[in-house]
Amino acid sequence: MRTTVKQMTQNLLTKITLIALCGWVMVACNQKEESTPPPVSNLFFEAPQVSDVDLTMASLEIQVKGFTEGEVSDFGFVWSETSNPVVGTNNQKSFGGLARTDTYRHTITDLKSNTQYFMRGYFTKADEVVYSDEVNFTTVQLTFDKVTPNSGGIGDEITLVGQNFSTDLTNIQVSIGEISSTITSVSTTRDSIKVKIPEGLTAWESAKVQVTIGNDVLEKDAALLVTGWIRKNDFGGGANGLAAGFTINGKGYVVGGVATTGRVFQKGTWEYDPTTDQWTQKKDHPDGISFHEGFSMNGKGYVAWGSEDLWQYDPTNDTWIEKLKSSSSAKRFYAFSFLMGGNFITGGGLKLNDAGGGGNDMWLYNPNNDTWKKLQDAPFEFWHAASFTIGIDAYVTGGSINNHVNNPSKALWQYQANTDTWVQKADFAGTPRSQSVAFSDEFNRKGYVGLGYDGNTVHKDMWQYDSITNSWTQLSGSLSEEIANPTVLKINGRIFLVGGTALGQDSFGSNDYSKFSSSVWEFILPSNQ
Repeated sequence: MRTTVKQMTQNLLTKITLIALCGWVMVACNQKEESTPPPVSNLFFEAPQVSDVDLTMASLEIQVKGFTEGEVSDFGFVWSETSNPVVGTNNQKSFGGLARTDTYRHTITDLKSNTQYFMRGYFTKADEVVYSDEVNFTTVQLTFDKVTPNSGGIGDEITLVGQNFSTDLTNIQVSIGEISSTITSVSTTRDSIKVKIPEGLTAWESAKVQVTIGNDVLEKDAALLVTGWIRKNDFGGGANGLAAGFTINGKGYVVGGVATTGRVFQKGTWEYDPTTDQWTQKKDHPDGISFHEGFSMNGKGYVAWGSEDLWQYDPTNDTWIEKLKSSSSAKRFYAFSFLMGGNFITGGGLKLNDAGGGGNDMWLYNPNNDTWKKLQDAPFEFWHAASFTIGIDAYVTGGSINNHVNNPSKALWQYQANTDTWVQKADFAGTPRSQSVAFSDEFNRKGYVGLGYDGNTVHKDMWQYDSITNSWTQLSGSLSEEIANPTVLKINGRIFLVGGTALGQDSFGSNDYSKFSSSVWEFILPSNQ
């Protein structure tokens, strides 16, 4: 059968069409294979972990697995005080784009104590945020229980007692009476903080103590009493007691005394400037003295041993001159004295030429004409009594009776200089004692008596005497150091106590001279308003 030209042409066209159709199908098939999406992601988080939970911080950890490069634009942690924290709303730590499969860690700070937090990891890819499982943790509880001691003077160190304080001093703030306080240490057990009472607080008033650690602020309702005791620079002459003192032109002077070297009387003369809180050594006393009474008049200083030994110090020339002795022929120690009407009055004490017997004779020295005058005897025999003046009257209290350190007196006697008479007033309300200190606030007509020794105890308290009501009141709080026999300096209305003994025993009877003090304390008088 013969094939026509027309049939051959049709067959050729059919073959060409089939070939073209197969090529199109192959292209189409190849194109379909090239547009297939990438495999499903294997990226996932292990369960997050929390460790080292503390007062204001916690450490977070999460492990990333199945990492594919470029898959994640951001990842990190998110946390809050409510469940299911979310990105952009709650606290967040971002690590940026994921770089590798690894374990990632972060420490959260500035948390609140005793607070529950919720945390989870997250990663962002495309427009989707994927979160890990959630974990929760509770921070440690901070407590502030008490202040000990609950009273102290400016510069004194006190301890705040509680639990779970931070050991990072930069993370702690303590304020007393809204004034920032210096933190000296935190205990390794984190149950106490030592701080110093700051300057600027009003003495004899209560101040609240506030502790701030991170976001936590705790305030103690039991207020701290800020006493009127302020520690100053130590005495320039070292540990010393039983020295004489006087004040000239805004400067205080301490002369002689007994030091740690033994019973040798010291010769040193030291000048104290309260404006700079500095000591300067001046010309030594010619003999060395102790148990002396000091006073100043007309720009000169004086030291007297009872009514017998008398020396004058001139600060301008820095010289000592021996002055006229009295005719009592009875050197003594532990006498009491006071200035009255421009005259120095002294008496009592133990007489050296009377087998150590007590004395009640009284003597007046007039510095203007360098003369002594015998006064009426006192109605008591006290040694180591304390005295202060208010107006035209002087007051004497305490001291030992009948030459016995264990037999102190609580009597208070008023000396009326215009009539040279003695009147007994209200007994001292504290524990009877000797070797105490006394001074006065004449503007408010108040006297102050405190510290001292009663034969068993060295006291640290202070009592206020109201001369108008003839009554005693104990001041709250106490000196942080046990001392007796300090030298009292009254400089422009400010009271300073220098040195003293810690044993309270008279130095003739004690062999322990290591107990003398070099401390200097300023006592702030109450406002009495």
